[in-house]
Amino acid sequence: SDKYGAVKVTSTWRPPWRARRASYHLRCEAMDFRVPGKPPRAVLEWVRTTIPEAGGHKVYWNGLIHIDTGPRRPW
Repeated sequence: SDKYGAVKVTSTWRPPWRARRASYHLRCEAMDFRVPGKPPRAVLEWVRTTIPEAGGHKVYWNGLIHIDTGPRRPW
C-alpha cells in the first residue's frame, strides 16, 4: 500500500472445502488481492523484486494477484 495506495484483499485463509489440497491458503500463508486502478502485472513485478519472501506469485485471468510464502515459483 505504500507504493500503490489502497489494496483490496479478497482472500487469505480458505476452508478445506474451498481450497486445493496443498494450498497455502489453508495455512493462512497466501493472499489474493487487487490494487484498484493499477495494472496487475506491474504490481506483481514490484512484488517479485521487492518482497523476496513472496514465493508463489501469479496473476489470474480476472486480474486477481496471488502471492504466498511457498518456494519461489510462477505457475
